[in-house]
Parts: sequence; structure tokens; C-alpha cells
Amino acid sequence: MNAHHDVEFELCSAEEIPVGTMRAFDAAGRRVLVCNVDGALHVVDELCPHLAVPLGHGTLAGSEVTCPGHGSVFDVRDGTCVRWIGRKPGLLAKVLSGAPTPPAKHLVTVIDGTVVVTLPAG
Repeated sequence: MNAHHDVEFELCSAEEIPVGTMRAFDAAGRRVLVCNVDGALHVVDELCPHLAVPLGHGTLAGSEVTCPGHGSVFDVRDGTCVRWIGRKPGLLAKVLSGAPTPPAKHLVTVIDGTVVVTLPAG
């Protein structure tokens, strides 16, 4: 990442996100979701890229977070779409049709026990 265009945000103590849990944060107006998968922290955009439903209200099972709005599943380790729920009746069919869109993945580090996420500026 280009350091001139990235911004670091301190989110919380690493101890506040135990293994198998996730927690949402606002980082200068951008919602991010920090997930602890087997002791490794991963950060993705919290809002589902399809209907902007907060993924933090969904469930985390291993490395997979399920959107509570329409049931698609994303791997928080790399942001990939594991299961795409793309067919719904009526208006939702138009919104959810097409190729799956993964949430953006972000760099996360732990510095002196503090979770720090690096986001693109802007």
C-alpha cells in the first residue's frame, strides 16, 4: 500500500476481540468489521456490498461471516464470496442478480496491544 494515500486508525485493545468474535467500528465515517479467526485478526468493510446491511449483525463461523440481510457468506481472511445468494423474488432479484461483490479487505496490525487498521484515504 502507498503510505501517502493510506490512513491508520486505532480501534481498540486486541483483548477486546476474543477468538471467534467480531466487532464493528467506525473509522472516520467508514464502517469496518474486525474478526478474530483462530487468533489472527482480519478486517473487511462492515456493510454488505449488496444491500449495505451491517455484517456485524450477522454470524461468524470460523472465517466465514454470513450477511443477516440476504444470507450470502464471505471469507473474512481474504474477502472472497463463499456463497452467493443471488436469486430473490421481485425487486430483490434485480438488486441481487449478477456476479458476487466481495467486501473490501484492509490491512490490520497490532501495535503495543492496540488494533490498528490501514484504510485508503478519501
